[in-house]
Amino acid sequence: MKLKLFLFFVFLLQGLAWINATVVQKIILKDGSELDGYISMQRPGKNLVFTSSKALITIHSDKVKSIIDHEINENDLSKEWKAWADSNEAYIGTGENKSLVLSDIITETGSISKVRILAKGEKVKYLEMSPNSYSLNWDTISVVGVDKRSKTTLSGINRIYQLVSGMEYEGQYIEEVPGKTISICESNGITEVLDVNKIKKYSIKKINSNQSLYEQSELYDVILLNNNTSVRGIIIEQNYGANGNNGYLLIEAENSSIQSIKQKDIVEYRKELNPEYDPKDDILLVKGDIRINRKELKPAKVFTKYSRNSFIYDRENLISFDRRTSNNVITVEASLMDETQVKDLYMVKLHEDISKKYLQMDFFSDDVLFHNLKPDYSVTSVNKTTKIQYTGLQPGVYGFFDSQAKKIIPFIVK
Repeated sequence: MKLKLFLFFVFLLQGLAWINATVVQKIILKDGSELDGYISMQRPGKNLVFTSSKALITIHSDKVKSIIDHEINENDLSKEWKAWADSNEAYIGTGENKSLVLSDIITETGSISKVRILAKGEKVKYLEMSPNSYSLNWDTISVVGVDKRSKTTLSGINRIYQLVSGMEYEGQYIEEVPGKTISICESNGITEVLDVNKIKKYSIKKINSNQSLYEQSELYDVILLNNNTSVRGIIIEQNYGANGNNGYLLIEAENSSIQSIKQKDIVEYRKELNPEYDPKDDILLVKGDIRINRKELKPAKVFTKYSRNSFIYDRENLISFDRRTSNNVITVEASLMDETQVKDLYMVKLHEDISKKYLQMDFFSDDVLFHNLKPDYSVTSVNKTTKIQYTGLQPGVYGFFDSQAKKIIPFIVK
């Protein structure tokens, strides 16, 4: 049983999906409670601490002494409660008197403040939207799950599980039944359910080759050893000896050094938020579509005469980007008709009066060939979206020019 629990916890730690800053996984308890967050501490074979930012808790009514309701004005609510109330149409009243009913639950052991009662009767179910920590035993957990990565997610880590039979399976960890099964979503979208007793070892694989492991891992590991020392890094491999004996793990530090740790020397596992985490996401476009800083801008047709390129544009369609709010970064994302088309895309500076409603803007062929602005980088994702990034653009009017299609998208940098 201890081996199963150890396997379970290690898979939990390495199965954390890249969802947002604190909601990394969901634990469903046998009493029906649901916790969103991440495991912040675990003692093998003993207990764990789950740090949550949101929790749906179920308790028996005989443990509740009283419930005190409060009408909280919308202006006094946290942004989390405001978002929940909006999406669930939970407000009472209108205008300045609009409020949300939150409650204090008085139990035999203390009080639970400012929660939303969702059900009463034999059981009381309430929603908690503030950070909290729960100490849990293994036998209280029914299932652990994480959200499947969307098609636009470009960061993250896959797991490669090797069975004692020699079979290997790779995919995103998505669900676990403690001590019984682990489920992964393979690249073909099919879920493979594995028996934890048949797993020999696992390793991890980053899905974005252009990012480091630390940039794709939302949390990192802190391993406390029985000699009162600790090791920090990310667990990249776990090997199990026969019947749980002689097992060990490999952990990679920030400097890329790898250390091997015997399973029997581990006293406690901890997880902490990783400040280097830098998730990347994609945008799905139809062929020929172009976005600039994720905004859809209307292109104009370019006509050429005597090495002079001109186009007419409605000033109302001219969008501005503030250098301060965009960190002085202009990112063009395009679904190209042909991947070789990227060589025909140019960023040019325009010089003209933009005070009229309809603008005729001009730029010369030499501007395109010899004076175009060079991007920092250009990369095409697995979804065939090409991202071209420019930094340091000075205030002025610019145009992103597709010389093959003879179209230009003008915009202003302020």
